[in-house]
Amino acid sequence: MQKKRDLFINLMENTGFDLLPANGGYFISATYDKISTMGGLDLAMHLTKTVGVATIPYSTFYSKGEDQKVLRFCITKKDETLIEGAHRLQQIKMNKL
Repeated sequence: MQKKRDLFINLMENTGFDLLPANGGYFISATYDKISTMGGLDLAMHLTKTVGVATIPYSTFYSKGEDQKVLRFCITKKDETLIEGAHRLQQIKMNKL
């Protein structure tokens, strides 16, 4: 899994997402305040529908719906899928969403 994590981290360098440290697991978390002022759920839905990249907003894990402007990306996909997803995310212009 470390190989996929390293691949995804390297691919995401040219996006406006700021990746949070991850030493294990199947997900990489990232803040997105450089890209959008949307709430996490709205941005996650937008990315899924218009960019074709599914994410999980952290706000769904809080009972009161707190929004920390953090999304989770699953890294257990095929390398080709991670590469394509990161390429799509690189096309997003900062502060355009």
